[in-house]
Amino acid sequence: MAISVRRLAEPDLLAACTARFEQLVGVSLPAAYLARAHVYGCFNTDNRLVGGYAVVATPPYRGVVFLPDTVKQTHWFFKNVSMNNVLEVNGVWLERRVRLDLVDLYAFWWQLVRSLGRSRKRYVLVWYNRANRHLHRFYSRLQKEMLYTGASAAGHGTTHREICVAYTTRTKLYCSLIRYLPRILKLRLAGRWRGFVRAHKTRRSGNNRR
Repeated sequence: MAISVRRLAEPDLLAACTARFEQLVGVSLPAAYLARAHVYGCFNTDNRLVGGYAVVATPPYRGVVFLPDTVKQTHWFFKNVSMNNVLEVNGVWLERRVRLDLVDLYAFWWQLVRSLGRSRKRYVLVWYNRANRHLHRFYSRLQKEMLYTGASAAGHGTTHREICVAYTTRTKLYCSLIRYLPRILKLRLAGRWRGFVRAHKTRRSGNNRR
């Protein structure tokens, strides 16, 4: 199933994308937060919305807000990196059948990294919950450094009781993609070979019936 990714501007699609994220993940993203985000939708060949994500390039970031103060005060990342050189990826979701297709998953990654590449920010902040197995598996494929895993700080809205917060760079994201490229090419070539064999058998069957 080939997919395409594009930035969403239509109010109905924006609402559908964020509502599906809330349904799958169990977290509602605030309207004020989404107003600062660029929201992208993933569409299948029938132009049906099957995934999405949001990119936020201006602080404050939710992945930081929910961290305990001790982490924000002591971790080298917050001591040495300006939040103006960071962007956050949030609201990531994919329908299950898309997640199970490695070729489509790679296409989704590629479009996500391309959208991040349009920013001049060096660091990318991601956060998720290990209870969401599919999102955890998605991020486990990326080269990243963990900032924190544990209980989320209270008093900043609603999120999971336990969160995983990590950072990476655009370079590491591209390296994560390149690592899977040989496998993707193998799958593509195998698919084309199967198509060639089926077409050849069909032509032979047609000739034999004449």
